[in-house]
Amino acid sequence: MLGADREPTLDDVAHLLGKPVEQVRKVLGYKEHVTSLDAPIDAEQGLSIGDQLADDDALSPELVLHNSEIEGWIRLWLNELSDRQRRVIERRYGLNGTDVATLEQLAGELGVTRERVRQIQAEALDKLRARLRVRGLSR
Repeated sequence: MLGADREPTLDDVAHLLGKPVEQVRKVLGYKEHVTSLDAPIDAEQGLSIGDQLADDDALSPELVLHNSEIEGWIRLWLNELSDRQRRVIERRYGLNGTDVATLEQLAGELGVTRERVRQIQAEALDKLRARLRVRGLSR
């Protein structure tokens, strides 16, 4: 048992942990000087370490929240469409992880003409625009 009048040695710590002294020395060597991100690096310009690390291209938390809310509304509104309309909109615009598809590609997938795909798309967009108007989000 250590006395209260002295600091533990490497041997004491190693013995207490049941580890080799060299391993304890190595782990204690990992301790580095910690610097605040608010620490100034250029006093004249008032720049801090955090300023240099900041991602100026990152979206603000408010914008991320707003985008998330819009995505939620879009998901809800897409679920109000018929299965065929939803599939056409998702594929035409690459929504929900789908690849963007041409009218011709969708016509082949659905077994209809390109013109019919265009009509289905127009009907679906009309429904979505109506939802936007109800929410007061139309132009």
